Amino acid sequence: MAEARQANISIYGIDPGGLNGLETYIATRLTMRGASSAAALRAARQKAVLNTDFLRDLADQTGARALVNTDDFAGGIDAVFAVSVERPAVQTRRADTINLLTLALTPDGVERGSDRQTVRLTQRPAQVPAVLETLSQMNLRPGRYQFRVAAHDAGLDIDGSVYADLDIPDVAQLSFALSSVALGFGTSKAAASTARLDHVLPIVPTAQRDFTSRDRVVAFLRVYQSLREPAGDVKLVASIRDVQDAVVFSKASVLGKGLFDRHPDLYAADYRLDVPLTTLQRGECLLTFDAARGTTQVRRSTYFVRR
Repeated sequence: MAEARQANISIYGIDPGGLNGLETYIATRLTMRGASSAAALRAARQKAVLNTDFLRDLADQTGARALVNTDDFAGGIDAVFAVSVERPAVQTRRADTINLLTLALTPDGVERGSDRQTVRLTQRPAQVPAVLETLSQMNLRPGRYQFRVAAHDAGLDIDGSVYADLDIPDVAQLSFALSSVALGFGTSKAAASTARLDHVLPIVPTAQRDFTSRDRVVAFLRVYQSLREPAGDVKLVASIRDVQDAVVFSKASVLGKGLFDRHPDLYAADYRLDVPLTTLQRGECLLTFDAARGTTQVRRSTYFVRR
């Protein structure tokens, strides 16, 4: 793993079984061999969790992404859900009501959080598809969750849904940690109900990953330190690699210990980076943050496309 990081090799783990595919396959095989349904499901879930944990760890330690428990292999999993509705072009401005339900479920299917929203989706003439982004916040304990988002378009009387798995780490128990990377617009472009997360994030997060040179995009992450010892300085390097794996942008910073605010269970400091879209060439890009405190190093990455 260390050799892969030193060689800047990112390993992307993909579970070709798709959504619950491996678990279903194992449970079916065990049942055929005479195991009871309950025993087969328990064993299958344990084996599937080990498989997905391995793929996630492999990706996390090499600055990549793991695509597991999903049937959408075109992109990674975002914390902000975008709902896209395709309609034929209209001659006049049209607005419809979209009802959204977001659920957070444990691996055993127990509901731990929910959020309901009713929003208006406005479509301009010749605009296809019409896109709406919404924000949801839930207070959840550390652990593994599956988020399920269901949408109903009242105007067309159609439904859609998306599933995503998310691990919430217990950062208070770690000596040094980084949040995931959030991308957002410097203005409130394209986001509905932006005030919902004002007290959590200083940017307007977006699930969009395609940007042009005209977009003003900000990358944000939060740096955590344990209360078990005094806060220290953190060295942070932000870099962008192109599709040829060449470093096309790099910026080194130091988050001084004085920038870390003390909270009841940890120290935390925010870091923002203006993504240099005007100087990047068109194509796929990997934005990576390498942070170090003493001998401890942590990496977070996210992917985007410069159009």
